[in-house]
Amino acid sequence: MLLSSPPPSLLALAILLVAVPTVYGQDPDTTQLPEIAPREIEIRGERQIDLPSLERQPLT
Repeated sequence: MLLSSPPPSLLALAILLVAVPTVYGQDPDTTQLPEIAPREIEIRGERQIDLPSLERQPLT
């Protein structure tokens, strides 16, 4: 009997059946990250923002 290579769809199914249980077997990630955005901010001093590329369109 001559053995030939399996069709690609059968090979993909075999890989999927092996890979899926390993993903579900992992422990869920329960780590908590620190909050990045502060709830309160304080602005000290004065800030002058100059946007020369923004100009008002003429009314006429």
